[in-house]
Amino acid sequence: MPATPSKAAKPPAARSTQFDLVEDYGFNLDDNPVRPRELDPKGQGLEVWWDDFYNSVMTGRGARLIEDESDSLAECKNATRYTSKLNQYELLKGDKICVISETGTVGLMEITEAGSEYFGVRLTVWPAQ
Repeated sequence: MPATPSKAAKPPAARSTQFDLVEDYGFNLDDNPVRPRELDPKGQGLEVWWDDFYNSVMTGRGARLIEDESDSLAECKNATRYTSKLNQYELLKGDKICVISETGTVGLMEITEAGSEYFGVRLTVWPAQ
């Protein structure tokens, strides 16, 4: 009996959104839809947020940031230069940042606008596998 060709596993369906991220607001990758919301008074509760005290995009709840110009789910999953914060003054229009949540959900965040008052963000999210 001839072997049947195996089908390559398809990556999970991605969902995309676009929003403006302002100081002390952030998001969670597992929210559906992903929308920015205010950081709680103790500075907890979000996976990614813009912290005005540190002038940085920060992570919490076990999430990791990877700034290496990854452009796909596979590249984000293979990247290993993790950090918990990125200086807001080093983020430029066109930068791409991978975000990996503690649950394994992967996000690709592209900066569409970089200003002093907000970041324009295009976010693609792939659910954990």
